[in-house]
Amino acid sequence: MANAPVPSTPEETAAHDPLAAALGPSPLETFVQEHKVAIFGGITAVVVAVSAGIWFNGMREATSLETAQAFSKAASVSDFDSLIAEYPGSTVAGNALLRKSALLEEEGKIDEARAALVELREKHPQHPLVDQATLALARLAANANDLAKARDFLNQLPSSSDLAALAQLQLGDLAYREGDLVKAKTIYEPIQANFPVNPWSRDVSDRLQALKLAEAKAKTPAPVLPKSAAPASPAPPAAKPAEKAPEKPAAAAKPAPTPVPTPAPAPPAAKPAEKAPEKPAAAAKPTPAPAPTAAPAPTPVPAPAPAPAAPSK
Repeated sequence: MANAPVPSTPEETAAHDPLAAALGPSPLETFVQEHKVAIFGGITAVVVAVSAGIWFNGMREATSLETAQAFSKAASVSDFDSLIAEYPGSTVAGNALLRKSALLEEEGKIDEARAALVELREKHPQHPLVDQATLALARLAANANDLAKARDFLNQLPSSSDLAALAQLQLGDLAYREGDLVKAKTIYEPIQANFPVNPWSRDVSDRLQALKLAEAKAKTPAPVLPKSAAPASPAPPAAKPAEKAPEKPAAAAKPAPTPVPTPAPAPPAAKPAEKAPEKPAAAAKPTPAPAPTAAPAPTPVPAPAPAPAAPSK
């Protein structure tokens, strides 16, 4: 037996089902009949929207994959600048600004690093890492000893932020750095209660313990020495003897020379005849021309001996 056709209108339903004909069409059937064009149009729109969403998600996933690969290859400031220019307003552009700032800070270009963080906050206020940029700005200000500006940045983080506990911890650190231990304690203590689950619980406990030790040290009185009789005045020191000039070390004694035996005296020599004093030699005169040889002088006759003296009477 062939299957009976399924009625599609109230008339066909009434022809096949007398009871249904007696009761009339249901409210749902009446509504469908009256709004079938809108219903089918809505279904078509939903199908188109779902298809478009699937296509868009596919394109977005492809774009995200492309940008993720480009971001993973970036390694320099110029690389991140290219990403920022190629994907303006995107999440990857915000990531690139944050990495660019870190590289510039490593290179010692603090002003440029700060400018990149400010650009991230201004152009990407909904970026998931905008709170990290705020904390980085606070850290740069603290490193420059501008504690007031650092405190201002930390107070800008909302309590709903995942980094709110860290911001409170750093606010306490600023008070501790300024020497206000009481204020630091009032900031540290509520962190555990306000943020029971946070990665910085150990840091908070360590700081509170350090404050407790500092307070105990400040309250410990200095030891009091027992009173005793005043010690007697010491005797005046003896007069210091006059200092003597350092004596020179005595020269080492030289060994005595070996005595030489005395030779026997020589016999007295004969006294030589006294000679008449010689006249000084005349100065040499130029040699005259030779004179003719003279005849030899005659030999002198000896003088007669003197007569003897007469005897005394």
